[in-house]
Amino acid sequence: MFGNEVHRAMDEFSGDTGPISEDAYEYFLDWFLFNFHYQGSETPLSYTHRTNPLNFSLEDLEGLKSILEHNRFGYFEVKATNHGRMMLMAIDDSKQYEIADTAGVLDVAAGDVFICRIAPIKGEWRVLNSSVLALQPTVRDWEIIRSRHIRDSREVYNEVIHGNVEPADLSVSEIEENLTLISEWLHEGSSKEDDDCPVCRVMRKAKEEHRQPSHEELTNAFQANTASNKKRHMF
Repeated sequence: MFGNEVHRAMDEFSGDTGPISEDAYEYFLDWFLFNFHYQGSETPLSYTHRTNPLNFSLEDLEGLKSILEHNRFGYFEVKATNHGRMMLMAIDDSKQYEIADTAGVLDVAAGDVFICRIAPIKGEWRVLNSSVLALQPTVRDWEIIRSRHIRDSREVYNEVIHGNVEPADLSVSEIEENLTLISEWLHEGSSKEDDDCPVCRVMRKAKEEHRQPSHEELTNAFQANTASNKKRHMF
């Protein structure tokens, strides 16, 4: 029965009966656990909390309940970073959350924007999904980000990763495993505002040479841009 539900979820996620692609798996997993209606109106996580088929301890069930009741998904702006922690602000209501244990996971700077899911675990807020989208928005992009609500990770994958157009008409580039850079380059190939950051220079140069930027170019540009941001925004 569970296997049939998983296959139904895969079909619903992708819109067809084909298998889930490797790059979609992490997005599917987040959506399946938190958004898919398993055997009716319950999500797999809420069903697990109610029935406890894995014989979780009372402490673990309380932790799961906290995640179910308080998790948030959407746009978050990095307000500050310090010693493996970062302060995130939800774009839609400006609530702030101190995120623990981020050292070695994401190299971030104040002003970056994430699309991710956060939840309290044992009293500390953490990023739950491993495939986090990192954006470095321009002033124009901010207008669209503030007006564009991202509902779940299925929408992120289908419209941002797979569709390569949303949000804010930005293009998507895989930097490394579980880290994706979204630049301000339109999928049609035309340019928008350019603040001459390292990423913009790489994208502009590649466009002039009628090619896609290499993995090494994007990685170096992303790191240079992050280092520059960190100099301007200290905790």
